Amino acid sequence: MALFLFDLKQSVRRTSTPHQIVIGWCSRCEARASDPTKVVGQQQQQKERHRKTNSDGERVDSAIRTTLVFHKIEQGGAKTRNNANEHQCNKNSHATLTSHCQSLNCAALIKQATIMADTPRNHQLQTSTAPANRRIWLAVVLLGMMGTIFVGLGNWQLDRADQRREVAAMIESGRQSAPTELTETVDPIALKPWQSAQATGQWMPQFSVLLDNRNLDGKPGFWLATPLKLSPSLAILVLRGWVARPIGQYNPFPVVTQATDRVTVAGELAMRVPQLYELAQNDVQTLRPVAVDQVAAEKTTIDLEKLLQLQNVSVDAMSEATGLKFLPVVLMQTNASDAEALKQQWPTPSIDADTNIGYAMQWFSFSVIAFGAMGVLLWRSRRRAKI
Repeated sequence: MALFLFDLKQSVRRTSTPHQIVIGWCSRCEARASDPTKVVGQQQQQKERHRKTNSDGERVDSAIRTTLVFHKIEQGGAKTRNNANEHQCNKNSHATLTSHCQSLNCAALIKQATIMADTPRNHQLQTSTAPANRRIWLAVVLLGMMGTIFVGLGNWQLDRADQRREVAAMIESGRQSAPTELTETVDPIALKPWQSAQATGQWMPQFSVLLDNRNLDGKPGFWLATPLKLSPSLAILVLRGWVARPIGQYNPFPVVTQATDRVTVAGELAMRVPQLYELAQNDVQTLRPVAVDQVAAEKTTIDLEKLLQLQNVSVDAMSEATGLKFLPVVLMQTNASDAEALKQQWPTPSIDADTNIGYAMQWFSFSVIAFGAMGVLLWRSRRRAKI
């Protein structure tokens, strides 16, 4: 037994880890077992050396304790670093140690090696990776949802670009069409938006209204809308022009005059009066006639202060208020006939489709980033599972 302890101490001097100590000791035990005749002589010689090296033995004991302490420290550091490579080395050492000890029937060493290989490190690794896997899958789901939303927003911007192209084509087609004369015989189905047209009739200034919140060049103002009677039973609603909102006594309404005889008004057609958002619609009963001042036999004036101010007005409401049939279009006046005090500048829809294309490319790039990050997380999770 002393011989075995001495061999173990000698192994401590030449090795650095307990695995190597046990493996070297088992190898020498195997060599002695193969030649029993040499064992007795070697035991006598080693006993003599053992008596002479008591002091060396004490140093060896100290070295063994120091080695075991360092090994425990190394195990603690490996637990914090979660070193998978060292875990694989322990498994390999366990397999080698088991093969040596099985040849010598070292049951105790096999049990100890099994305990060393089956350390709590495996359990700690599994418990530490479980929350990390949950976080990874949560991030993957969120990135997938974000990528899908970004793709949807990009497609929405492409649809908006297509709509603006259609509006631009409609405006171009209407303006390139031949001017039409608005009479009783005109076919309403053949009328196109933004088509040049002219109408001849008599103003009905008593049914004029002011459309509020119609800005021009950043300035608040109104649109003046007046029916034009084409025949005893037919009329059309005309947007005559823009007038600035009065600010106290320094910017009063201008004086608007119109002829009492038949006049010719030129402009562009619109399918309806441009609508603004309003909380409640006005009843037809609010469209009531107002007094008109007669300044001459052929001229009348409108006091804009007395006109009804509405957010929106429809052709049907005007038809019910006047008792006349109206054409299902609106004429936006472009000539200055009876509208010298007004400005004929009408807004056009936004037809800049390139802006929507740029927005769509941005959303698609965001989706590529989201799906790319999701792919990287899946790849790293699969690689970690293999390790």
